[in-house]
Amino acid sequence: RKIQSRQEYLMDYPVNQNLQEIFDVLLLNLGESDKLFLVGGMVRDMLLSQPIHDFDLVYSGDVRNYAIKVANSLGAAFFMLNDKYQTARIINRNTNDYWKNIDIIQMRGNSIDEDLILRDITINAMGIDIEDFSKLIDPLSGALHLRQKMLVSCLPNSFTDDPIRILRALRQSISFGLRIEPKSIKYIKQAVPFLKDASPERIRDELFRNLDISNPSISIKLLDYFGILDLLFPEIIEQKYINLESSEKTTTKWDQKVSVINKAVMLEKLLTGDLLNKGSENLRSSQVLVYLGRFRSDLKKFIDVHLHPDRSLLSLFYLTLLLCEHNYSSGNLMDIHPPKLSNSQSFDNYARKLVLSNKERNFALKIVENHDQLHKLAYEKEDLTGGDVYQYFRSLGSAGILLCILTLAETLASTEEIFPEKQYLRELQISRTLLTGYFQKEDVWINPPQWVDGHDLTKIFIPKDKVLIGDWIERVRIASANGLLKNKIDAIRFVVENYSPSPND
Repeated sequence: RKIQSRQEYLMDYPVNQNLQEIFDVLLLNLGESDKLFLVGGMVRDMLLSQPIHDFDLVYSGDVRNYAIKVANSLGAAFFMLNDKYQTARIINRNTNDYWKNIDIIQMRGNSIDEDLILRDITINAMGIDIEDFSKLIDPLSGALHLRQKMLVSCLPNSFTDDPIRILRALRQSISFGLRIEPKSIKYIKQAVPFLKDASPERIRDELFRNLDISNPSISIKLLDYFGILDLLFPEIIEQKYINLESSEKTTTKWDQKVSVINKAVMLEKLLTGDLLNKGSENLRSSQVLVYLGRFRSDLKKFIDVHLHPDRSLLSLFYLTLLLCEHNYSSGNLMDIHPPKLSNSQSFDNYARKLVLSNKERNFALKIVENHDQLHKLAYEKEDLTGGDVYQYFRSLGSAGILLCILTLAETLASTEEIFPEKQYLRELQISRTLLTGYFQKEDVWINPPQWVDGHDLTKIFIPKDKVLIGDWIERVRIASANGLLKNKIDAIRFVVENYSPSPND
């Protein structure tokens, strides 16, 4: 086949050399009677002049053989995502390259139009023939709906056929600023009950993507409006009927949770730079910047760390806030519906149902299980010592960083008549000390020198006290973090002066 430059035909989309090379490889490997179409999100992003990192393609022939040839030409990896529906994925081995994945699925029906109308929403139901970029294949007016910023389902049964499409549609309505047209709202509501039968892994992945948008508070509001949260997490239903006594007006546990999440989102944006200019106009936000603004670059790097390659740390954090109890208040909760399970048990059950990785589950559980720790520290102390910082992160690990944000968010969401200013300032000061230790004094406070080991302590302890060696090594590290010990001699002297042999039976 003759390969022509497609720059002039691709509407106004800027095709760079890297993209052109991939198109050339795709076209070179086509058989004479085969057809290949760019489809879905790829076409939508091209119309929006957004960069393309993932390719969605529909192919009329043998998907496996074609994908193998393309993968070999690109020096990429290949595997079948779904043999039943003939879906292949080509993965770029070079993670620094322009593109990541190429997904190829076999055409459904007898034409590309028949294939496109079986998709979820019209803005994802457009195609371009790779051999003819001169026209857009748009059987359901997706381009018009994109310009009108309207989310329209392809068919009345688009969501009941695959309920996971609901979560995807809601996310895209927020990401692209789309208004959901009335009939599609009806179709979504009719399909929501079918989500309970969907794969937990697919629910998890789309839920994480919903929490990974620029403002997850909006996503949570939309998921709640359609009753999806009540369906997936039944305990939320009860929270909507439990009032807070400390509130001047009727405020439920659910209202409080939403408020905490809103404040957490604000703090995260403020501390990673997105709200630098707007946030400083608010007194409480200005206080956050004064105390914690110096850690912005460190925090941005921290939240970019992934416990799972396909799911972000922030989306895990917001899921934790969604499923965690927020009981911090000087008032008491009306105990009209006592919890059936502890906070950690309830969260752990949901974490297992969503098939979170062990790393994700353990990270989140540290926040849930130590939920009130920083509040209590601020109630008892104005600031922390190096030893306190060591013990805090010894218990929480890196989850302690996000617990700082949660603690401040809970205080900012306080329902008390008078804002707890003293507590808030103490929490800011303690958070500053904790972040200083984690990001700037790791060798001094987070991993202080041990100085002595079991062999050293065996020479000091009587035989029956050898079981205490582990505890004393911890005491030495705490003393070291507090600046009391400078070397091994200091450490041995510290043990000798403070150790008292157990009495004889």
